[in-house]
Amino acid sequence: MLFEEIDDRTKAESLKGYELFIKKEEAEKTRNFLKDNEFYYYDLLGCSVFWDKKNLGEVIDIIEAGGGEILIVKEPKGKERMIPFVNSIVNTKEIKDKKLIITPIEGLIEI
Repeated sequence: MLFEEIDDRTKAESLKGYELFIKKEEAEKTRNFLKDNEFYYYDLLGCSVFWDKKNLGEVIDIIEAGGGEILIVKEPKGKERMIPFVNSIVNTKEIKDKKLIITPIEGLIEI
């Protein structure tokens, strides 16, 4: 895909460091290019989060932090939790079913 007026490498390099946003409808047109274990970040929104078969709530936001992304999970009673979005904690294998399984480190979550 070419961007209007960005027709050479020098012009493209001038955009380095900028964020690119596209409409969800445009992203969906490329979903068939994703591998089995790949997804779009917006797929995380609305996922139910489970720990030890207990539903902790649903992902309502993703924030960028210095060391990576943080999932904001809202419990049914309204409390919000912050879960680091790292492979060792968040299992995304059931994301197609809008389900995330977490294995938090000790002390991260108290119930």
